[in-house]
Amino acid sequence: MGPPSSGGVTVLQILKLLERYNLTEFPVDSAETIHRYTQAAKLAFADRNRYIADSDFVDVPCLRC
Repeated sequence: MGPPSSGGVTVLQILKLLERYNLTEFPVDSAETIHRYTQAAKLAFADRNRYIADSDFVDVPCLRC
């Protein structure tokens, strides 16, 4: 059975990717902060689209095969 929602997993992955950066050094609306967030989100959503799905409807790759 697939997860009920991918939102929590995606948010956690974004936060984990951003954890290495001290984003408090820059204003919230700075180009640096926005760039880092959008790149982390891009990676997290790409992973979500590839690995988190209902295997009854999507060909989910096997990571342990």
